[in-house]
Amino acid sequence: MVLTRRASKSIVRWLPNEVISEIIQAAPPRDRASLCRTTKLFEGLGVPILYRVVELETVASTEAFCFTITSHTAKFANFVRSLTVDTHAPSLYNLAVSLWECMKTLLSIEQLCLRGSLAYVTSAPEWLALTFPRLLHCRLFTFDRHWASNEELGTLSSFLARHPTLRSVNIADFTFKRWPSTAAQIPLPDLQRIRAPAKIFPRILANDLKEARLEWEFGGKADMWPPEPIFLALNATTRRDNSLVCSIYCGHFEFLPIMDSASMHIPHAKTLRVVTVPEDPGDPGSDDPRRPDDKIHHVKKWLPRFIGLEFFALELYLDELVDGRSTFWANEAEDQLTVHGFGDLCSTLQACGLGENAWRRVGGTWERFPAADFLALAGVTLVD
Repeated sequence: MVLTRRASKSIVRWLPNEVISEIIQAAPPRDRASLCRTTKLFEGLGVPILYRVVELETVASTEAFCFTITSHTAKFANFVRSLTVDTHAPSLYNLAVSLWECMKTLLSIEQLCLRGSLAYVTSAPEWLALTFPRLLHCRLFTFDRHWASNEELGTLSSFLARHPTLRSVNIADFTFKRWPSTAAQIPLPDLQRIRAPAKIFPRILANDLKEARLEWEFGGKADMWPPEPIFLALNATTRRDNSLVCSIYCGHFEFLPIMDSASMHIPHAKTLRVVTVPEDPGDPGSDDPRRPDDKIHHVKKWLPRFIGLEFFALELYLDELVDGRSTFWANEAEDQLTVHGFGDLCSTLQACGLGENAWRRVGGTWERFPAADFLALAGVTLVD
């Protein structure tokens, strides 16, 4: 886009400010900066838009942002509503103090996303002092599974507890260590959606949780994280109106106790999505790892316990694909028979996903539909 000063002045004469704001919002960030330099009107309308959503993906952009905010705090700090720091550059460590000092002034932030860089700055004392009075959405992604110590988990607990305004929390890419016994309860009365390690849930105090994604370590041992207190806590944070959307990520060894506990303590769930791994074919007595017949058998025992389940999915987490497809669910005819059986056992079931296939109930029959549409239909938003 090339816009001369003369052209911009002619536009200003006949376009209302609302339309000019829409034009600025639709322009790429670089063009927005150019527009802001054309006239005072464009600057007045464009600068708040330019700084409303900030994404820092390089060391250079981080340096420039920190310089602008610290040099002109009164002018720019209150414009920032969304901040994403997305860089794995080790050199960001040198900017840690500058970044956190800058972030202290961003009191109007509503959405915060920290990726990668968090690994280099979790030890910075400034982190403990960060508070954003208007924070609604928080996404914390660490580098190389960095949540390894109780000290860091305590820091995370303190950060969440200082933000009772949070409506959604998304924490990922960490080691699944035990939650420190000294960790305090975390009151989040407005929380609606959360993705986190399962061990955190007994600490969360929420009133109307609508969606939860609980993550166990693949290949871990269930006795390290007993599922019962976790699902009892989840039950206490949700309503009984069959609106809960629940996703479970777990390993083969955790699958049976986790699913048994889920069916006992959250029978009111509307959506249940389970992502697991196949058993190791080298384990003694293991079945064919390409098809989870044992898991299907147990699912059939649990389904009748759910009183309002409308959407159920059983998926496989695999790093390797054959011909672009998972080999776990290879027999579509068998899958369809399985879904029919699920429907007979759970009369409220409206759609079911098995691996890469999905079916939904239409009238009295089950019809296949794109598996990619299942998550949207089931209300699942906390996906990778």
